[in-house]
Amino acid sequence: YDLNLFFCIFFSTGVTLDTEEFVLVTSRSPRYYVSAAYWDRDSLLWAFPAVLDADAALARDMLIYAFTRQARNFGVHSRYIDGTVLEPGFELDELAAPILALERYIEATDDRGLLDEPAIRAGAERVLSGLRAAYDPALGLYETFLQPTDDERVHPYLTYDNALVWR
Repeated sequence: YDLNLFFCIFFSTGVTLDTEEFVLVTSRSPRYYVSAAYWDRDSLLWAFPAVLDADAALARDMLIYAFTRQARNFGVHSRYIDGTVLEPGFELDELAAPILALERYIEATDDRGLLDEPAIRAGAERVLSGLRAAYDPALGLYETFLQPTDDERVHPYLTYDNALVWR
């Protein structure tokens, strides 16, 4: 647990050299194939739960960063730390990640005031808009372009992704 927690805090967060802005990254490790880029899934589904368990204030900062700097491209495969698109492609799990992290944070801290922040409200609306666009009413499922493996889909409706949306 401690080793994973160290990894989640040390390798998934950072401060930029030029502006000293707090950022989230998929990994700061030079061993990772794309260092210092951002994925919602990696930051908010994988690292966030451990960070929240250890440091709720840091978890709050993670959410603020995601819902401000990254929100304009929620659901896009990968992005630079300033929020611009690195690799295009819609991923349903990436779209669901910010809301799932926000829900987890509120359940753990009871900090409902975060929901009154304009950036949080706007980001949540972007997620809902993206969900509406991905929904197939005939099937009652949401489609994705890329799989959670970042490979192009074989089938448009994935169980894992739709389970995240249901959650």
